[in-house]
Amino acid sequence: MTGVQTCALPIYFKRVWQVRTAADLLNVRFFVCPTKSCAAGLAPAYQDAAWTAIENKEVYPRAWLVHDAIVEASQNSASESVVGRMNAPGFDPLKTAVLTEALEQAPERLQLGIAESAEIESYEPNHLTLRVRSSSRALLVLSENYSPGWQATVNGTDTPIHEVDVTIRGILVPAGESRVELRYLPRS
Repeated sequence: MTGVQTCALPIYFKRVWQVRTAADLLNVRFFVCPTKSCAAGLAPAYQDAAWTAIENKEVYPRAWLVHDAIVEASQNSASESVVGRMNAPGFDPLKTAVLTEALEQAPERLQLGIAESAEIESYEPNHLTLRVRSSSRALLVLSENYSPGWQATVNGTDTPIHEVDVTIRGILVPAGESRVELRYLPRS
């Protein structure tokens, strides 16, 4: 590898836009377009002579729990396989995560009757803390771009961060209440 390649980490940000729910998945709340060329029939959240902002009412939360994970690896580009799986009829990213590598443990079935939540307690550029309540072992999915420089702990224990749904983060959490902390600590 050349020096440039070792510094440039693969982020599939362009590829994720091939997923039909990409804007929702990445938590894009508003689209901005020149007022004269915005699509007709959309109710603007803001508009002036030059710009119009349209609110995305289908946006996913910043964090959610899934109890189903699919490993999608093929002879084609792994990210192309993930995109294909995510665009399949009936696929729901709020229920299933798609990965290119297996998790250390599989998520467990959702236990009915037990309320689940994933709440962000603090959000800073290089530090994120969440309080999670899960009915069983689950994958916490964060609408945050995956990067190898991020490190996670769950209840104080180092925990791997997985690249899920083309380019976002996933962290296994146990059943019950958990405190999840992420810090950006690149090797540099």
